[in-house]
Amino acid sequence: MSISSLVLALAAAAPAQNAIAVDATGDRVALQSGPASVAVYERRGGDWLPLAAGKRFPDFTFVGAHFVQARTVPALKDKRIAATGRPIAGLEPGMSVYPALVTGDLAFFWTETFSLGGVIVAATDDALKHVATIAPIEGIGNSMTQGSGLVAFSGERIVVVDQSSNDQGCQVSVLERGEGNWTEHAEFRPQDCEPGGDDFAPVPPRLEVIGVALDGDRLALGTEPANGIAAGEVLLYRRGKHGWKPAGRIARPVQDDEPADDEGFVPHGFGRRMVLSGPRIYISDTWSIPTESGYNSVYNGVMVMLERDGQWQLERHYVHATRQAMFGSDFEVRGERLFIDSPNEFAVYVFERRGGDWQPAGRIPKDEPTAKDPKAD
Repeated sequence: MSISSLVLALAAAAPAQNAIAVDATGDRVALQSGPASVAVYERRGGDWLPLAAGKRFPDFTFVGAHFVQARTVPALKDKRIAATGRPIAGLEPGMSVYPALVTGDLAFFWTETFSLGGVIVAATDDALKHVATIAPIEGIGNSMTQGSGLVAFSGERIVVVDQSSNDQGCQVSVLERGEGNWTEHAEFRPQDCEPGGDDFAPVPPRLEVIGVALDGDRLALGTEPANGIAAGEVLLYRRGKHGWKPAGRIARPVQDDEPADDEGFVPHGFGRRMVLSGPRIYISDTWSIPTESGYNSVYNGVMVMLERDGQWQLERHYVHATRQAMFGSDFEVRGERLFIDSPNEFAVYVFERRGGDWQPAGRIPKDEPTAKDPKAD
């Protein structure tokens, strides 16, 4: 099977959102296999075998069983989503969209024409179908199209965090599905993310939101100080009878293998990428080194945090043998499987829980693993 026979999305070029993609079953994985190529692997009989390969376009994901890519076609004047060459039923011709977030057989695509700008697409066995359009949220600027917005999608809910104007704090908007459409049901600002002072002496917020994860009635926001470089922490919220209320915090656990003082790296950006799944939250870990113009960051793997008796404990910390491998810049969770991208070597590592225990790493493509949990040795 060639990648040209899979589903392609035609859209204006946008910054890549996914470095890897995993289908809903966790049995198909797409990854960047070279500077301008992408490969799809399928799990068969316990092994990950190549299924398709082709040219890599700016963004890719799975919607149901369909593999979707975003690309620019200079000769094509009308930008549209196409399923095996056919426009999706119900989608306006000329609408430019980007694949964004997927939950099961539903996907959220943002557009360049709305302030929030979104459409919901559903997957069937042989096609994709437009099922809803997300209306703009009043008060949010062009956060999605300017790359300053964060979005999480979980079945019946979409959470949008606007960062288009940091001096105004970060607005969290929660949209819920009703009669086929998604409309805004709640809005709030996290603690310490609210600007202070007045028009004559404004005080900027102390925190910035850098990541968001959603799982049903639970919400996680990754935060860091608005000024300076520090580890940051994850703020937790839970939806109850009286709306979304704080439900705790997760500070970054200190590790035995932290950078030496003379290296200049410090923990920074804890929670830039997160996944909430059952009693666990998976959190990207980042180190940064200050520079004259700001800072340079390297990813330091993924931390698996487990909630026990109301407390969050570090269960696993998966790192790479090469400190600056950018390991963990993207990752996905499907059931008991954790897929971690290692872009510098064009590989994905797969960690799986069986019988309550995390198994040694598998690698796609298959090779000698160099990623591990040092505490598990």
